[in-house]
Amino acid sequence: MGVSGTVGIYDGLGAGVRLGTRAAGVHVLAGWLPLFVAIKEDPPGNQWDFHSTFQGNVDGYLLVYRASQRGELGLTTGYKYSTHLGHGASLGAYIEIDGHTQRPIFILAGVSWFPKGEDRLRDKADYASDIEFRFPGPSLTYAVNIGISLFPGSSC
Repeated sequence: MGVSGTVGIYDGLGAGVRLGTRAAGVHVLAGWLPLFVAIKEDPPGNQWDFHSTFQGNVDGYLLVYRASQRGELGLTTGYKYSTHLGHGASLGAYIEIDGHTQRPIFILAGVSWFPKGEDRLRDKADYASDIEFRFPGPSLTYAVNIGISLFPGSSC
């Protein structure tokens, strides 16, 4: 078991725990998540709206390839809950650097889908019903996170 800190737009700026082995387990994280959405305009323009949200994540991870002594590649999938977008699911990949040490660094990249995200954001932020979001919109997000895990007193 270890503790993790992370920063980015996939899992947010937060902390959590990592349960399992180097090869497989569960990563539970929670924190603040910046949410940026693009609004369609007529005439076309670049209107971006920012929302400050909180998100909880429960992701399973599985090591699929050990590229070298220092680098490993894996897959991750899980559940997400956003205060603005509601319930969601994610699918992604991760790179772990120095996974055999007490302080491995990880980089996550993936896609999250919030089936009712657009409707929930409209309600939460008081968007008019005729406002259209640019692709991919609030229901589908793709992003990256970087973080570190700490495994005190273990050799992982």
